[in-house]
Amino acid sequence: MRNLIVIPARAGSKGIKNKNIVTIGSKPLITWTIESCAEIDENYEVIISSDMDEVKKIAKEFKINCDYIRPISVSRDETSMYETVIDLINWYEDVHEDMVEKIILLQPTNPLRLREDVKKIIKKLDEGCESCFTVVPAIQSPYELIQLEDEKWSFLRKDEKAQRRQDYKDNFWFLDGSIYGCTKKFLVEHKCFVSEKVSLPIKCSKNSSWDIDTPFDMAIAEFMLSFLKKY
Repeated sequence: MRNLIVIPARAGSKGIKNKNIVTIGSKPLITWTIESCAEIDENYEVIISSDMDEVKKIAKEFKINCDYIRPISVSRDETSMYETVIDLINWYEDVHEDMVEKIILLQPTNPLRLREDVKKIIKKLDEGCESCFTVVPAIQSPYELIQLEDEKWSFLRKDEKAQRRQDYKDNFWFLDGSIYGCTKKFLVEHKCFVSEKVSLPIKCSKNSSWDIDTPFDMAIAEFMLSFLKKY
């Protein structure tokens, strides 16, 4: 049985051209994710799912498996992450004549991810957890969010009133999409990485999560990387 750490990094980003290889903090964006998991556990093999030669070149520098050729059929904007990962798994099992048991998914757009958080996911999976995912403290409280429909609006949460944010009783966390982990059995059954009744949230620091999708996101990430080096 094999365990995989999958990094999906396709070409064709709309917000930032060639986003995965854009330099941020003195290195290509994809490098931050590779460094967060390279040689992290001898029982987990890191593998790249990409249709970009530049990404594969970087991966080879870290001796990361990039033999999988991501087909056009799972490289479209509308392709789900389930379709992307299951295609890689099927290829891997055919090539290695062995079954995949556990999968960890690392989105390459978070340069702040910590190795210790990846280890948390590995630990939970090795303990028998079917599915887990990272969460960080929510910036906005649902009690302060509204839903707009034409000229009408309403609060998302109406069951509690408080004058100050610190007086709210509920503990809200944000599913940041940085790290997912699950068994292949779970993935095939649910066709996704998270199920509300099964998956376990893994708490992480807000300083370890920032998803890059726009040039503004990149500017903030550059500042955060510089700031975190000092503390």
